[in-house]
Amino acid sequence: MNLSHLHMMITVARLGSLQKTAEQLGRTQSAVSMALKKLEENAGFALFNRDGYRLELTEQGHHFLRQAEEVVRQQQRLQSLANQLKHGAEPLLTLCYDHTCDSKLWMPS
Repeated sequence: MNLSHLHMMITVARLGSLQKTAEQLGRTQSAVSMALKKLEENAGFALFNRDGYRLELTEQGHHFLRQAEEVVRQQQRLQSLANQLKHGAEPLLTLCYDHTCDSKLWMPS
């Protein structure tokens, strides 16, 4: 299970089609199909019902999808933080004030 597979699963769930997912992600349809198969093998259950024209999530697939979306969001947040830190963003807040502001109002003694 990797982030690329999770991203593909999320896109398939949204689009309902392996072909549309492949086109959107710049992958082959077989690559998307194999990623879903690996996810299902790792999970131990079917993520999608393949009986109809469109792929639809199974009940277990719906639960899995919610967590997959959260994992991808967390990865995006982590990547954003890494980029900010790489470019010199400081994880500290610096306050500046002038002499007209009484520091006793905002700084305990």
